[in-house]
Parts: sequence; structure tokens; C-alpha cells
Amino acid sequence: MNLISLSYGTGKEKNSQSRRNGCWKKSTLRLPDVICTMLEKQVSDSVLWQECIEWLIAHGHSRFIEFGRGKVLTGMLGKINKEVTCHCVEDLPSLDAAVSALGA
Repeated sequence: MNLISLSYGTGKEKNSQSRRNGCWKKSTLRLPDVICTMLEKQVSDSVLWQECIEWLIAHGHSRFIEFGRGKVLTGMLGKINKEVTCHCVEDLPSLDAAVSALGA
């Protein structure tokens, strides 16, 4: 299935989907439609990663853990705020180091 060739409504069409108290009614949604719509949004909408990190820092979070190979997010985090700590975990030795550094 090619997501680009699919067409989606805006959600504002009359009787297309209804909301109650901020939640979608189960009876008005078809799960495949929801999945396709969310996948399309994930690959086409802008990522608000920096805003999320800034919000976390503003709310008292100062230690972060990046899982996986490389240190791309750690580098981006350092550009956002040099006072926070980020531990990179990509294998067992780095996991042990992060656990020791976090005092767990």
C-alpha cells in the first residue's frame, strides 16, 4: 500500500469523525484508517523534538539516556542545553557505565 497515493479527509467533514470530550468515539473510527493517517502524519509533519526537550528541561529533567548506535541525539541535546547530561547506551559496557553514572 502506498501511503502517498491515499487520500485522507481533514477530519472536519460533516459526520466523518466525531469527538466527545477530546476523545474519538470508538464507533466512528476504523483502525486501518487511524493507522494510515498516523503513519502519514509521522513521515510528513515536522518533528518537535527540540520543543519537547526544552519542555522537559523546564520541568526539571536534567539527565537523559540515548539508546542505540551513534550519539546524534546527545549532540543535539548538547546544543540545546549544555547543563544537562546524556548517557549513550549502545551495548552492555555502555549500559553498565550509564547505570553506574546514574547511581542505580
